[in-house]
Amino acid sequence: MRLTLTVLALAGGLLLPAASADAQWGNLKGKFVVQGAVPAPAAVDVNKDVAVCAKTPLVNEDLVVSSDGELANVVIWLYPGAGAEPPKSHISYRISTRKPVVFDNLNCRFEPHIVVAHTGQPVELKNSDPVQHNTKINFFANNPINPLLPASSKTTQKFDQPERLPAGASCSIHPWMVGWVFVLDHPYATVSAKNGEFEIKNLPVGTWNFRVWQERCGYVREVIIDGKETEWSKGVVQIKIDAGDNDLGTIAVPATLFAN
Repeated sequence: MRLTLTVLALAGGLLLPAASADAQWGNLKGKFVVQGAVPAPAAVDVNKDVAVCAKTPLVNEDLVVSSDGELANVVIWLYPGAGAEPPKSHISYRISTRKPVVFDNLNCRFEPHIVVAHTGQPVELKNSDPVQHNTKINFFANNPINPLLPASSKTTQKFDQPERLPAGASCSIHPWMVGWVFVLDHPYATVSAKNGEFEIKNLPVGTWNFRVWQERCGYVREVIIDGKETEWSKGVVQIKIDAGDNDLGTIAVPATLFAN
């Protein structure tokens, strides 16, 4: 099913689905690409633990675009609005949101680059490298953390407060390392894959606000869909979710948004 998007002039609250649709669920999918040329990612200066960290070429990951223009690491989530309650979650999330989310220090970078976790869900901070790391995260709502992770170790954290945006993660020992942790009080969020594709499963039927963010440009405010330029104010777009699959198709983001 191909969707028509309704753009919001202001990032307001969500529109509640009809009570008769409470037991119905739909999946939201699409694909982000970049329209226009972007520069190749810059190599990082590996100046610590070189014997380990320089084994794999490392580059700046704030903008990851494939040779075909596919845009990775775009975060899209259901956005109830400031202070609003999220919708009821599908039963399938009762188990999945209890399983640990792994945020690994691997080859002197964070893997994955961005993780999404539910409030109260275990987040496993892992170090798969043979050198010591730390994982420093400065949250907006949760208390900051900075555990030291010896080689081949791990620790588990839980975060009780939802965040308004992804929180930056870093390693003080290896200052080129950057990652992101996004904590929400609902499960309806995802990150686009290397091929630009994303999917959020089992959303309640109805019309909802979604917010879209990317590391380099912040809120994704301008897109091109079916050749038409569209503005998403503060990265917010209103989407009607029907039962079954809801396909946004290809969402092109102008390369000009990523200009420094």
